Amino acid sequence: MKKLSVCMLAHNTEKFIDKAVESVLAQKTNFEIELVIAEDKSTDNTKQKALYYKKKYPGLIKLILNEKNLGLSANYIVALKNCSAEYVAMLDSDDYWTDPYKLQKQVDFLEANKDYGVVYTDFDVIDHEDNAVDWQEIHHLREQYSSGYVFFKLLKETAFVPNLTGCFRKELIADALDNEDLWFFEDWWLWMRASIKTKFHFMNEHTAHYRLHQQNITKTRVENKEKLRAYTKKAYAIYYSNIRYFNAYNRSQVMPEEKKLVLRRVVMLMYRNYLPFQKRMKLLPLFIKYFPGPVYFSRMIYKKIMHRSFI
Repeated sequence: MKKLSVCMLAHNTEKFIDKAVESVLAQKTNFEIELVIAEDKSTDNTKQKALYYKKKYPGLIKLILNEKNLGLSANYIVALKNCSAEYVAMLDSDDYWTDPYKLQKQVDFLEANKDYGVVYTDFDVIDHEDNAVDWQEIHHLREQYSSGYVFFKLLKETAFVPNLTGCFRKELIADALDNEDLWFFEDWWLWMRASIKTKFHFMNEHTAHYRLHQQNITKTRVENKEKLRAYTKKAYAIYYSNIRYFNAYNRSQVMPEEKKLVLRRVVMLMYRNYLPFQKRMKLLPLFIKYFPGPVYFSRMIYKKIMHRSFI
């Protein structure tokens, strides 16, 4: 059995997939790896290039050819389900790794620190011609990098773990791969679910290049109100699933400020009409459990009414 699976999504990235695959092949490890490529019915030559690498490295590459285009999130689940190793690292086919010892260093850390389940690093941003890009969003992202237990930070902020640098124990998310409510925001739900069970470690090194380009595989666009509502419903479903999972799984003391954060999210889920009524009612026990008292609750409701926001 291979020690680590590299999970790679491929869709219309014929210009970039060679560099992505070659950066995996360049990894220097003292353990065996597999590269799982999930090709999502591309309309360019991505499939042909994936087949070329599969033929050239049959013992290393596992190729999944989707019969129809599944979309980013569903294809991500397909790829993860086909990862058979103990550890998983992710790399989209338009990005690439720059440190040939990335996987070795990450697995070494996880092997030596059993209470950690995720390790990630920093990265740099480039354009379609490999030129450095001063991407403004990366500065905010770097401010969020954290180690330790990060569930409440992920509950408060957006996902801050760069997918292309993350490495994790697959067992952390194995029980979530059949939950279709989570098949969206592929990085966010995964890191939130893992953070309920384990600690994260930020390795302060630059190990990868993230590519910004017009057909970027990880770019999300919300083009109209209908799509925005569908997008928001998925986000609420992820909050709902992970908050209830945390409540069932957690055995540690929840501090007062953390209780307030959970309550804010529970109120948000119950107030907005993005979840079925039955699911919102299932949150009532959590509302009672994390209720911090009438004074704080009254202040919270007042502020939200004044700002017309329940997020």
